[in-house]
Amino acid sequence: MGTQKPKFKIHNSYDSPENIDYDIYGLHKKRTITLGELVLVQYYRKFDGTTYSDLILEEARAYTRNAYGLAMYRTQNVKWYLEDDTIGCQKNTVKYYSPQESIDEGISRRGNIIANAKLYVLSQVGLANGQDFLISVATEVSLFVNGATQPLRDAVAATTKSYITQTIKDTTVVILTY
Repeated sequence: MGTQKPKFKIHNSYDSPENIDYDIYGLHKKRTITLGELVLVQYYRKFDGTTYSDLILEEARAYTRNAYGLAMYRTQNVKWYLEDDTIGCQKNTVKYYSPQESIDEGISRRGNIIANAKLYVLSQVGLANGQDFLISVATEVSLFVNGATQPLRDAVAATTKSYITQTIKDTTVVILTY
């Protein structure tokens, strides 16, 4: 009698999970965002507020953009893990963006970049100074989210706030450049 193949973690079955709606399983999502793009979502069974454990499946995403930086389509590779932590099956899909969806994706992407920049600035200067700085560039932040990105980079580079060092300026501009 041979060793039986391990079951899929997601539903404790040998059946392929490729066509199930895994969002209904209540798994914990660990998101990886690079340059504002959601490039990886890992679904874990457990999360204690600090550590994720027991990887069930993951989605890797890659975006193809036009000359203006607007998303034309996104490829996604989903991998489902078996009880022995090997990959049991994979599924590749392509999502095409309508013009409206492409605009919405760009707004979301730039919002993610702003969130990253805010976290960085707040970690460097503290909450009170960070809020003061954000108020001073609020108009430029709004412009950035809506697609006019240079004014915010310029405002950060030119700020005279005493608590914003040259290193903070330079690093923030890098974060805002994609």
